[in-house]
Amino acid sequence: MVFRTKNTSNIVEIIGVFAYKTAVESIEFIAKVKSLSFKGLGVVDHPNGKVYFVKGAWPGDVIQLKILRSEKTYGFAEIVKILENSEERVVASCAHQGFRVGECGGCPWMIGSYTSQLDMKETLFKTQLQRAKIVSEDFKFSKIQPSPKNLKYRNRAQFKTDGHRLGYISPESHVLVDIVECPVLTDSVHEKFQLARSRLPEDSWVPRAQYPWNFLELDENVKTLEINSKRPFQQANSEQNEFMKNWLSAKIKNLPTSWTALELFCGSGNFTQILSQKFNKIVAIESVLSAVQALEEKLFQNVFPRECNLFDSKDWKKIFLKSEFSASSSRLLVLDPPREGFEAIASFISYLKELEKIIYISCDATTFIRDSKALKTMGFSLQEVQLVDAFPHTPHLEVLSVFTRKVQ
Repeated sequence: MVFRTKNTSNIVEIIGVFAYKTAVESIEFIAKVKSLSFKGLGVVDHPNGKVYFVKGAWPGDVIQLKILRSEKTYGFAEIVKILENSEERVVASCAHQGFRVGECGGCPWMIGSYTSQLDMKETLFKTQLQRAKIVSEDFKFSKIQPSPKNLKYRNRAQFKTDGHRLGYISPESHVLVDIVECPVLTDSVHEKFQLARSRLPEDSWVPRAQYPWNFLELDENVKTLEINSKRPFQQANSEQNEFMKNWLSAKIKNLPTSWTALELFCGSGNFTQILSQKFNKIVAIESVLSAVQALEEKLFQNVFPRECNLFDSKDWKKIFLKSEFSASSSRLLVLDPPREGFEAIASFISYLKELEKIIYISCDATTFIRDSKALKTMGFSLQEVQLVDAFPHTPHLEVLSVFTRKVQ
């Protein structure tokens, strides 16, 4: 064993390593966590110069690590022992939280204080934004909006069941974790979850044929417990959803009511409602038929819903052939895509010759940056960004943004 440490002001400087596998790389080593990766993993430096990514680590932790996999310039390691806790490390508020097979990985950042979670989200996003070089000269960045609740905030969830257990799938595995309590669920959804648990064991929930489990989706509007029944999409954090709708309302307040607004990935009308209060005409596009039907039932007189697969260019190009929609004359585009983003966005807006403003609401920073680069090639400038923490205890965040371009 060959390692030495130097203690100064409670900071450990690693001078050597131990348990050498070769003269170049050790099986185990000690390091201080310097940051988190874009995917939320701890980042540490190995004495050989490689960077290693670690589950369950928080910036400031001093940890003993075991190498799991090593590539040319980076690798992955797991915690053997935490030697010194970060000042921001806290005890997780859930007995099921963890990072190994058999534990629930749904809230990986529950080990850090909520303030430090917000700081990390803002820092990581700003880093991506700076690297992308896509902001305008007068770009405005608004500080991340914290969630009013960081527990009991989630108004929907999907559980898996084999008829004997009910819970979540352990990360990077096919192991069903039997969940007794889930502290991020709202009281209403948690009551429905406990009602479902009271039915176990349930023979009708035992998976058939080749499937290892069935799924059960719960939200605050569920009336009956039906397995494998897909619920309409909704924002998971009600309070933050209200913030986002108010933000959208403020951004369109001074736009002409005569503009035609085109909304993509409209769902059942969460943001459509806000648009309908401003513009004379809104073309609302969604790929899920049940969501389109739900939007139609709301009877907005100035909204024209349309079912269309936005990930199939042959399908979405038909939008511009429908003269009754006049989508190509849209001056405003609003989109709220899933985590995959909208990779075809540059091709799509090439049909929108009169488009002046884009309001892009994203739930994935990486795909947002990718799509923003594409928008820049089409002459759009990123004017402002507002971050929203809709998913406390996870690396996820909502990005609310405004792009503009001058139309000749």
